[in-house]
Amino acid sequence: MKPGVKRRIGIADTHGNRRVTVSACLELVLSQVPSLMDQVLDGLRLAAGLDPHKSAGRGGFRPELKPVIQQLLDQRDSLRNAFSGQVRILSYGGVSDPGSRPLVRFEDIQLLDVHQLDQSIELARVQQELDFTAGEALPRLNALMSTVMGWINVQPNINPLRPELFAKALRDTMAAHISIAEIRSEILASAAGRLGVGLRQVYREITEWLLSHGVEPAGTTPPTLAGAAATRNTEKSNETTRAVITLERLRRLLSADMGDVASLSGRPGGDFLHTIPASLTALQDMKQVEAMIQRLELRKKQQSASSGNAAAQHVDLSLRGPMDGRQLGQQIGEEVTRMMLDNLTQDERLLGQVRSALQGLSGSLLELARSDVRFFSDHRHPARQFLDRVTDRSLAYTTEDEPGYARFVESINGAVQTINASTELRAVAFALEMEKLLAVWQQDDKAQLALREETARALLHVEQRNLLAQRLVDQWLGRMKEQPVPLLVRSFLVGPWAQVVAESQLNCTRGSTDPQGYLAVVDELIWSVQPWQARRNPVRLVEMIPAMLATLRSGLQLIAFPPRRISQFFDELIACHETVLQEARAAREKQELAAHAPGEGAHGDAGGPGVQDVQDAALDETMPSEAPWLGEAETADAGYLEAEAVMPLDPATLEVSDADRQEAQSASESISEGAWVELMLDGEWTRLKLTWSSPHRTLFMFTSTRGRAHSMSRRSMARLLATGMIRIVSSGLMLDDALDAVAQTALRNTLASGQAPGHAGAV
Repeated sequence: MKPGVKRRIGIADTHGNRRVTVSACLELVLSQVPSLMDQVLDGLRLAAGLDPHKSAGRGGFRPELKPVIQQLLDQRDSLRNAFSGQVRILSYGGVSDPGSRPLVRFEDIQLLDVHQLDQSIELARVQQELDFTAGEALPRLNALMSTVMGWINVQPNINPLRPELFAKALRDTMAAHISIAEIRSEILASAAGRLGVGLRQVYREITEWLLSHGVEPAGTTPPTLAGAAATRNTEKSNETTRAVITLERLRRLLSADMGDVASLSGRPGGDFLHTIPASLTALQDMKQVEAMIQRLELRKKQQSASSGNAAAQHVDLSLRGPMDGRQLGQQIGEEVTRMMLDNLTQDERLLGQVRSALQGLSGSLLELARSDVRFFSDHRHPARQFLDRVTDRSLAYTTEDEPGYARFVESINGAVQTINASTELRAVAFALEMEKLLAVWQQDDKAQLALREETARALLHVEQRNLLAQRLVDQWLGRMKEQPVPLLVRSFLVGPWAQVVAESQLNCTRGSTDPQGYLAVVDELIWSVQPWQARRNPVRLVEMIPAMLATLRSGLQLIAFPPRRISQFFDELIACHETVLQEARAAREKQELAAHAPGEGAHGDAGGPGVQDVQDAALDETMPSEAPWLGEAETADAGYLEAEAVMPLDPATLEVSDADRQEAQSASESISEGAWVELMLDGEWTRLKLTWSSPHRTLFMFTSTRGRAHSMSRRSMARLLATGMIRIVSSGLMLDDALDAVAQTALRNTLASGQAPGHAGAV
């Protein structure tokens, strides 16, 4: 098949009568990926005028880019392989859900250099082009792929064929072959459009293929991305009528060196730099002067309608007239503050009264943004801390009639009124009110905090015991591998008895590794269930059984092992010993078999390969790493939950796709203390906060507003996340989310402005 000719996905691409799987869909699309790169390269060749049979037409590349395009054409195989490999890695989950992460976070703007920000902008441009070009074919595919993945509602953010994965693959492939950012950006702009056209066709074909195989779309199909983008472009404000000289002056102001700053501002450069708030630095790095001006001019028009021409003229003069560094910095700081506050007060995770209280702080926050350079850059700033604490605590409430909510709202309304009326510096006012609020809340939570600390100590002991038990198991497995040990005894040793020995060692203050003989009984128990050993010395077996059973009972009682399960294990163990003794008596009666007893014993309990696999799987389930042990009292005190206690009874609802399982595993590994979740308990969603995780992150404790603890293992949490029995409400601080949204708005406006990365400040 020659380059540029793409084999279409058709009805013939069938997997028989088998159910359509995610893997089958991915492999069909991946078979088209090399041809997608061929289409991109052929388009670049045509645009560069390198096709001898066709003219370049309008909108071609600059002549100096032709050698670069030719070099790409010469490396066609390398580009095809690199692009295909990147798409395969990303589609099969090589990275965790990129669609859930912002391309640029507000707190990173101060840390990232211009090159890193340009990379984010470059990737966002490619993604935007793919969304626009291929977006109309995406909603139906999202609905069908969601069904294949086991969802009843559309889940576009976890579609393994979503455009952002192809965007990242294209950008990374080009970055590996074109090192100069300016040249790469210009070529990517053309390449992304051509990839989008090919991707749209692939989306249509895989959609038809899925429909032909009887796949029904999930949920309700959302509006097309292309249509949404077109609507945004149509509604985009074109109100910026400012003279070019003013825009260029602002660009120079935010990107020039010290001498240029002095000449443009009319003030000494060093003095000016000390007046720029951190918000200005943020927008400087994001090259977002245009976005600020558009919003300010829109506000000017709104003010004109409400306050008359005189007020509008005043605003217009303030914008059009020369600004020194302080004025410009203050206006940008105010604009970022308004955007941040808008994002907070529109967040529906907060109840209405809380959002109203936050809106009441707008005047104080705007004043703070004008005067305090630390507000945007310092997480420890009192105002930031105040907003963080208030919004975080408010997530505990899902309705306004919950116990404690009225008192909470009353406390924050009082704090807001005091801050607004204070004659102190705004930072001081926020700090004083935060201290008062914390004192009130700590008093309200005093009993809960004590209970939480006690539960955390108990869970920490459980983790220490479990980790020690796992180390013991690793040692014992080596011994049992060399000798035939029944599954009954192996499961007992790696399960409850490892916990017994670990508990005994943790409780021992004298430094002994076996203070009560629980470790020594391991070898005795292994010896006692091996027929060929007992045949040699049946007297020893008979004599050791009573003392061994007493030691086992004492140890199991140490960890509060259920009496019913103790009796059940003892019955099975005694039956095993009786079998061993019977075989020993039979061996004495048949002396001619004595010489072969070791060999027979070595193979008599092994079973076939299939039996061994089943036994190994059963053994894995009892490992300390898979099943942490908690006694009945420990379980009750810690509110410990097994996944099975929460999951629905209908087995059909337990089917989880690989993509869901991977996403849940990633979420369980990355979730941090302070996150808010909702857990399905007794048929209702219960709002909980992750208040503690063990040092090795094997156990997690969640608490409700009433202080009740619910704990679980990481394995259980991953299973509950995968099946939708836990959903994450907030994985971090809401103020950070609001500021990240500001950064995303800045990034979108940068793309809409049409500037090339690294050239926003050029004249």
